[in-house]
Amino acid sequence: MLHHLTDEQLISSVNKQAEILNPNGVVCHSFWKGESSEVFKGLFVNYHTIKEVEELFQNEFEILSIELYKEFEADDSILFIGRRS
Repeated sequence: MLHHLTDEQLISSVNKQAEILNPNGVVCHSFWKGESSEVFKGLFVNYHTIKEVEELFQNEFEILSIELYKEFEADDSILFIGRRS
């Protein structure tokens, strides 16, 4: 549900995950791919690029995998897997 957070809320969430996750613990998140935000069917949706996802996690997590995948359309989503440093 991270795609429903504002950029500030997302940064706070990632920092909290890094704080409470055991060393070598693994996180797996998906994001909708894009460069904007919108209200879709009454819900705030925040889109991200691969570069933004890398920058968001790189200080606290070893990036194990970042891949595009199809949720509704080809390459519309990003799957991130990282390990706590």
